[in-house]
Amino acid sequence: MSLRAEPGHITPGRRASLVDAVLDLPEVQESARVEASFRLGDSESLHQFQERCEDVSTRPAGWSALLDANLPSCHAGQPVPDSAGQEPQPGT
Repeated sequence: MSLRAEPGHITPGRRASLVDAVLDLPEVQESARVEASFRLGDSESLHQFQERCEDVSTRPAGWSALLDANLPSCHAGQPVPDSAGQEPQPGT
């Protein structure tokens, strides 16, 4: 999966919201690890990954930073609540 923000001014908090949206995807929630890249200097995204993930490590790669992290073990393989906060019922 790849997401890219449009060039130009980005309202504060939007990068953190983007990280949250990606980490809340069902296919991500079912995983144990996450790998991401973002522009060097994007401290908002880095901070949000550090808040939501474990064992976060980064390394520079040109104009980008590459991130490797573990997702919290309490979420791996757990049902993901829907937008109303309800867990899916078996068979649905």
